[in-house]
Amino acid sequence: MKSEATHAQKLFFEFESKDGYDRDRTEYQTVTNPEIARLLTSKSGSGKGKPEMVYQLGANDLLVWEIKQTVKDFSSHGPSGADLGFQENNFPKPKEMAEDGVIHYMNGLKKSFNVVGVAAAPTTNGWKISTFRTKQSGRIEKVDTKKILSPVEYLNLIDETFATKETPAEIQEFSAKLHNFLRDEMKLPEAEKPLLVSGVMVALQDDAFYRNFRDYEGEPLQEQTLIAIKNVLEEKTAKTRNKKKGQVQKLDVMMSAYKRVIGKEATKEKLKWVIIEIKRNLHNADYHKHNFDLLGHFYGEFLKYSGGDKKGLGIVLTPNHITSLFARIANLEYGDCALDTCTGTAGFLIAAMAHMKAKYEGDNKKLDEILKDAFLGIEFDETNYTLACANMLLQGDGKSNIKHGNCFDKGFDNIQSETFGKPKVTFLNPPYSQKKKDEHELDFIARACELTKYGGNVIAIVPMSCVCEQNKETVAKRSTLLEKNTLTAVMSMPDGLFPTVGTVTCVIVLTAGIAHNDKTESWFAYWKNDGFKLKKNVRNEAEPWYDIQKREPEEIEQIQDPTKKEKLQASNGWVYPANTWQPLEKMEWVKGKKPTKDPSTGNLLIKGKESQWVYDFFNQKEKVQYGTKVNLFHKAGELKEQSIADEVEELIQDGKHPEIAKQKAIGKNQHWSPAYIEWCAEAYLETDYSQLTQEVFEDALKEYAIHLLRSK
Repeated sequence: MKSEATHAQKLFFEFESKDGYDRDRTEYQTVTNPEIARLLTSKSGSGKGKPEMVYQLGANDLLVWEIKQTVKDFSSHGPSGADLGFQENNFPKPKEMAEDGVIHYMNGLKKSFNVVGVAAAPTTNGWKISTFRTKQSGRIEKVDTKKILSPVEYLNLIDETFATKETPAEIQEFSAKLHNFLRDEMKLPEAEKPLLVSGVMVALQDDAFYRNFRDYEGEPLQEQTLIAIKNVLEEKTAKTRNKKKGQVQKLDVMMSAYKRVIGKEATKEKLKWVIIEIKRNLHNADYHKHNFDLLGHFYGEFLKYSGGDKKGLGIVLTPNHITSLFARIANLEYGDCALDTCTGTAGFLIAAMAHMKAKYEGDNKKLDEILKDAFLGIEFDETNYTLACANMLLQGDGKSNIKHGNCFDKGFDNIQSETFGKPKVTFLNPPYSQKKKDEHELDFIARACELTKYGGNVIAIVPMSCVCEQNKETVAKRSTLLEKNTLTAVMSMPDGLFPTVGTVTCVIVLTAGIAHNDKTESWFAYWKNDGFKLKKNVRNEAEPWYDIQKREPEEIEQIQDPTKKEKLQASNGWVYPANTWQPLEKMEWVKGKKPTKDPSTGNLLIKGKESQWVYDFFNQKEKVQYGTKVNLFHKAGELKEQSIADEVEELIQDGKHPEIAKQKAIGKNQHWSPAYIEWCAEAYLETDYSQLTQEVFEDALKEYAIHLLRSK
């Protein structure tokens, strides 16, 4: 035993000399932490376990050591130790062997902690060392390193065990966990939670902070986090700060927002935990390859738990699959510029950027120009502005040309890209008006048309009331729109698209600067089924939205086999685990959809809902219960004549002279105009009864009955 103690002292002396070592975190052959002591069982099977050393790497991270005096006592797997692909339950001699002993301790500790284990024995010229790691409740794995590391390096080994959250479902799960911590432990208001997340993600872009943040605690850590954020923001704006005072203003606004959250007292004690969790779960996410509004998704998750912001500020964040749809409808090319007049967290711009990246992949010169100057934004709310700038920065945007202000300000009258000029396309999801004094959604659309290049497109998602209401104010606003712009299309969106606010919406597409005339036909589509299903206030993908591509025919047939490890790769970059969907025979969306070969990749392809909608938009096919073309002038005339005829008949029946009845009816129906009639597919589509069966009818009645019960 004395020999073992001597060897341990030599080994620990080497560890203690490493940067970042803290003696107060070290316990030798004894443990005072009751939770750790409870999990350390004796290697003989009775009593408490006593490893050579336990070192507290972090609040939930441990380093445990087991040392033997000769190499022959190193492992039951032989002097070389276990292979990298070992089975953790195949270490039968925990009392006699170093590797077996450390695995024994790790199996107990991992019930509540992330653990690194080190087994060691002296050799004639140094040390024989094996290093193992596991996250909490995970599988123990051997690490390919044979030397003593520093505390930070051991922590990095733990960090690597955390698979980065990339899919919407994974982000949603981690969002809920992080939200609960920020609410319960840090007591942060709803609007401050995503600010803290974005600030930490920006700070982790700073190499020095990334490597050394664990060296700080409390107030010094707050200061270092803010310094790192400022360093990153200054680096990103350095090329333009001398040219544009706006970049200095952007830095000031963002730093003000971050100081308000990161510098507060409630953040001090728990900040390190947040940084570690974000580093492990989000920081390495390859989200810049996807049309994924990362911070927007977080903001949406946080707002979902509170009625405060979304009701008080009219904040309605656009779902990611809809921002992707907008980007495909916009169909931007090199030389085009996109604007979002109500940027929010930059979801539309990020989706547009992702599509442009995919389109010009490999052409670095064009891509560099696109990233630097093809995306413009305006955002009034300071929190959303800061989130949007950070989001664009994290996505790889070269300059983040997002302005802080109100899109109605005169200063934005000539907003344009230095390289590409006025916006070719303007996106917007305007604030949904809460009170009479608020700007109407149609005012935001009219302003967007003013800022868009002549002949360009404005694509907006707004409440259905904007296209259906027949009160004087709304009709007047629609009339003003038609005097200067062309109504190209209106698509009625799914009823539950925004489940937290319950607003039924539609997408409006206008051609800017060209007055709507009596020869123009507008396309109205009934896009009510996007393949997402609502469950517990969250909409999840039940049918494929994005295109599905696989290389081999048999993989298309086997993707539903939960025993297989293959993953389903969608064209937008998302990876869907095979066992997340129903068996093939139960999936209606697969039936009758024969895979075709994608000419650009050679892969087999099943078209998703998005591609179907985009195809129909550009071809504007008329389908029963799906889409129809309407000449607003002609339709208004028809409805006016029909209304006059009905009025005349009614007045004559009441005893009026036919001529007098006609004059009264004409006078009463002067309001009919293209702005007065409804701009939606529901008003003009014919009902298709060919698919109506007894079963469908009964299902509809059941759904309606459930709706009535829930609404009480």
